[in-house]
Amino acid sequence: FFRAWGFALMPSNVAHKYIATMARKHHAPAVHTLAVSPFHVFVHEYVVPSLVSAVVGGTTFAVADVATQKMEMYLTKKVKKDKHHKEEKAELDWKRLVIFAKSGVVSGLWTGLWFPLLTAVIPPTSITSVAILTAIDNFQNLALIAATQAYSAMEMGANPMITLKNDWPPMAVFTIAVHVPTDMVVFLLLKSAVAQSSLSLVVDALSTLMLSYFTFRNIETPAPAKSLDTIKPESDKVLT
Repeated sequence: FFRAWGFALMPSNVAHKYIATMARKHHAPAVHTLAVSPFHVFVHEYVVPSLVSAVVGGTTFAVADVATQKMEMYLTKKVKKDKHHKEEKAELDWKRLVIFAKSGVVSGLWTGLWFPLLTAVIPPTSITSVAILTAIDNFQNLALIAATQAYSAMEMGANPMITLKNDWPPMAVFTIAVHVPTDMVVFLLLKSAVAQSSLSLVVDALSTLMLSYFTFRNIETPAPAKSLDTIKPESDKVLT
């Protein structure tokens, strides 16, 4: 579960994948009595974690967006007014929620494949390899953030280039400022796997909240168009 959670949260960091790799090595049987086909290895190591990560990613993104919207409502005290100028409570933006959840599914599916392949090519066995993995991982994070923001903007009917121009830079700064030190602390200072995974999960959860905010803060849900049947004349007077 924690392996899938680590795969799905975005931006993820290398610590989750390193812990998962060490766990697989620790629990691997010493002697293999039966030959395992490459297909079964691929399904077990890549397909299954990616599918689970997609589910966890969609759920995580949905929960994060609900929390972000609730915080936005509380902090900004948004109100809607009807034609009679009566205040209405701000409601959850379900379209935004569904869009962000879908991006979480895609993110989980991608990272479920990305990190096993990345750590297979560059095993995190030294400080140098950890530094390389951290750099590659965070570069991938920045690209994934841009893809999430652009997709969300297009789905919401906004200009993705404007969204990227205004909202990608602060999210990129946040990601680099938080995840690079976190990776270093996890690998170099924390020895307990529980402490490593706990810190990583907290940071990734915070990152998902921030991603929701910086993706939608300048995007408004377009108001539904009124049909001709619902448009009432301003006056009931009949000209004679």
